[in-house]
Amino acid sequence: MKALNHPFFYFLAIITLFVSSCDKGDPGTPFVPQTKTYTLYNRVGADSTVSGTVVVTEKSDGNASLKISLGDGYKLPGIVAFIVDSPTGLTPYATLNAFDAAGQFSTTDPVKDVTISASPIPYATLIGKSGYAIRIFNSGLSVEWSVAHM
Repeated sequence: MKALNHPFFYFLAIITLFVSSCDKGDPGTPFVPQTKTYTLYNRVGADSTVSGTVVVTEKSDGNASLKISLGDGYKLPGIVAFIVDSPTGLTPYATLNAFDAAGQFSTTDPVKDVTISASPIPYATLIGKSGYAIRIFNSGLSVEWSVAHM
């Protein structure tokens, strides 16, 4: 009976109770993705009209996915899009996936940089960019383009 009165026994009993009371089936807090929406503007000359939206969504691994939706007057086949270093720049930061056959949507999941390794870009990094823009070219022409400032 002396062993039951030993402080080490009480320590083991408390640890056992603590460990057994932990709920191993608790998945924790469910992941709730953050999103940020940007407005696309078509800029031809001095005019600037709304041409669509860009939604950047946080993935469960912390990286970003991006969806571009173009308005009715801007749906054309052969549209390509890039994230560039400035609203007027041509230096790509990320190449985005091609638009669907109707030229209305482009979904890039995950968004990757243009380096040789094509590393996924974290959500916080992508929305934290200042001075970057999404440029959309119709059939490769740089005359008509849309831009969303990041």
